[in-house]
Amino acid sequence: MSTGTLGDLLGTAKTADRLLDGAVVAFAVWTLSCHFVVFVGGSFEQLIQLASLVLVVAVGTLIWRRKRTSERRTTSDPLDDLAIRGLRQQLATRPPLSPLVPAALTIVGLLAWQGASAWRWLLVTTALSFCVIWSWRAERTQPETPPEPPIDSRWTRALPWGLGVVASCLALLAHRPDYDDSFYINIAVTALDHPAAPLLRGDSMHGIAGLPIHLTAYRVHSIELLQAAIARLTGLSPMLAAHWVVAALAAFAVPLAHARLLRIVTPAIWPWTLAATLVALIAVGDPHRWYGNFALVRIWQGKSVFLSVLVPLLFVHAFRFAARPDRRSWALLVCGQVAAIGLTSSALPTAPCIVVLGLMAALPASLSGARRLLLGSLSAAYLLVVGLILRSSVLPPSGHLASASSNGERDSVLETVVGTGPLLPLSLVCMLVAWTMTRSALARRFALLPGLATWLVFLNPTLEPWVRNWLTGTVGWRALWILPLPSLIALVLTAPLVIRGVRSAALRATTVVVAISAFVLWIPSFSSFSVENRSEWRFPPGAKVNAPYEWAGELNRLVPAGSFVAAPDAVGQWVPTFRRHAFPLSVRHYLKAQRRHLPSGEFAERERIKHMLDGRIPDGLSAGMRSLREGLDRYELAAVCVRVHNNRFLDSIRDVLAQGGFRRVRGDGTFEIWVHDEP
Repeated sequence: MSTGTLGDLLGTAKTADRLLDGAVVAFAVWTLSCHFVVFVGGSFEQLIQLASLVLVVAVGTLIWRRKRTSERRTTSDPLDDLAIRGLRQQLATRPPLSPLVPAALTIVGLLAWQGASAWRWLLVTTALSFCVIWSWRAERTQPETPPEPPIDSRWTRALPWGLGVVASCLALLAHRPDYDDSFYINIAVTALDHPAAPLLRGDSMHGIAGLPIHLTAYRVHSIELLQAAIARLTGLSPMLAAHWVVAALAAFAVPLAHARLLRIVTPAIWPWTLAATLVALIAVGDPHRWYGNFALVRIWQGKSVFLSVLVPLLFVHAFRFAARPDRRSWALLVCGQVAAIGLTSSALPTAPCIVVLGLMAALPASLSGARRLLLGSLSAAYLLVVGLILRSSVLPPSGHLASASSNGERDSVLETVVGTGPLLPLSLVCMLVAWTMTRSALARRFALLPGLATWLVFLNPTLEPWVRNWLTGTVGWRALWILPLPSLIALVLTAPLVIRGVRSAALRATTVVVAISAFVLWIPSFSSFSVENRSEWRFPPGAKVNAPYEWAGELNRLVPAGSFVAAPDAVGQWVPTFRRHAFPLSVRHYLKAQRRHLPSGEFAERERIKHMLDGRIPDGLSAGMRSLREGLDRYELAAVCVRVHNNRFLDSIRDVLAQGGFRRVRGDGTFEIWVHDEP
């Protein structure tokens, strides 16, 4: 097997790397265009015109600059000597540690697993701090050998592309409905239905005049508007534009992005660590908020693309800037972070953290390294400005946050992501042990610094009120996205490949296969593609929706566009995802944040009617019937959908609807639809 050079490791991008960087830059340009149009109150039509002009200018500029660069460097090495020297020390191979070190850290991790939350935080934070100091001292005292070259052969060059094709097929065939689509798809639907209206100005799901968007932070999103543009260009529905086009393209990028990162972190074994990382993503499905449940089974949503594609690329861009602090590398850092907030507002605090941690992992501990760290950190200036502008609307008042934090929710942030099963102790052990399985200073820092930052800041009980008020809001568990936990697990699973003293390559490979198999068999209760994870296989691919989606479509077909309807959440949440849709009384939980904009008691009444139609009456039968009877006229309902199955109050609801001038037009054993007869 032939090997590449250090230039292959961090040099000019090959086809896959150029493809990823081009996509990041293009989406960043689209995101900036969206932000400008939304800020000035522009429309979708104006966005399309502006984005087209900007993209033409950007492509022309890139072609011109690329031509000039190629003419100037026809005989030079793609990665000049200065860049090679910039990371040579960080990439140098270090002597292996004593087996006693990972053994001791494994014991610490298991003790933390068994301990109370405060003891766990103290133990893990102390251990990680000790490991960072030990690793830093080892960098200064241990002898070093030349950096390990990355594995480079025909099959390794083809591997990420092949895995990308497989990932796209899995993402298309896997069918796991996600109810967040009720809002995300509605953004695209509204842009297409009202192309001359201001973008992301107000609520578009309930039809209530003057009601603002339920969370202003969503005004920085651009992925949903891109889905609208794709739907307009292809003629697909916004739902299929997301579930087909975006899902296939984003899933294809997942193996490519991780391969690019792991070629740097584990150059000699990166195909193995790539395979193990993908297994760690796919094989685990039981924790709902595990990384894998934001990967292939949900990859059409912006937050999933951020976590599964942008996070590894941000680390790579940070490493590249550390090696070559030029304008191109700095521009990639900026574009990566701008693209990140176009995917999810959760990237406002996490993307800059990832960039800073990546820079700290790659830069030397020197004055020049500090200057590069400061310069690289300035790439987050745009996100800082946007975050400060949005802060008052993104986060609830301080008093609310403080009360929310007192209920112990902070103690369960880690469990929210990794669950309470075997994955929890394994995750704790891997956070502490993974760095011992690497051979370069950069890889060891990559394995240590995100974990230390997570525990020092985001899981710190003392800093909890500040973190909630200024950084994470009520979704603090997303702060763990700065921690590349699947990759850390992969480092531990592939450890036999870096153990010295075992000469047989076949034995090492067999041991890794056994370790990965043991992980799949014993750690997760079920995979992300399993029925237990609400996932199934469907061919040919279609919209990733469930049976109530058809009832929502029927409800929209039976009434004029813009009519008001009432339905249980199972049906109502899909109603706004159709073109020219009706307006449900209440969609999921979105009105809860808006109740201060409604007349007194209206939010409670809308919720009461919705629960009544679902067969649940938390306020009692008489209050529910009164709200339903009065709400038929008050909200000028054109149609009502009622759950039939297990609805103890079905006869009473039918009587009220019949008395209110409604007639049943469709029904079966699950739902039925009643339409108002016009006088």
